[in-house]
Amino acid sequence: HHVQDEEGEVFPTLRKDGAGVVSEMAIPFMRRRLELGLPMGPDALAAASTKDELLEEARLAGVEGAASMTKDELAKALSTRTTG
Repeated sequence: HHVQDEEGEVFPTLRKDGAGVVSEMAIPFMRRRLELGLPMGPDALAAASTKDELLEEARLAGVEGAASMTKDELAKALSTRTTG
């Protein structure tokens, strides 16, 4: 019965709506990590932030050439600074 519920309802729903559910949970979590100054990888930074947010963070962190960087480049530069 438990397996039937999972295979028949839970897993198909997750497959269909899973990305939205993960975003609803993960993005606020990642933003909070940023607020606390905890290290995050570039993919997580890019997912949790807009390009403008990353650009502002890069400006505050003194990242050279930030204005001409893509969102992914900004995330990588900031991630490198927070992870050492």
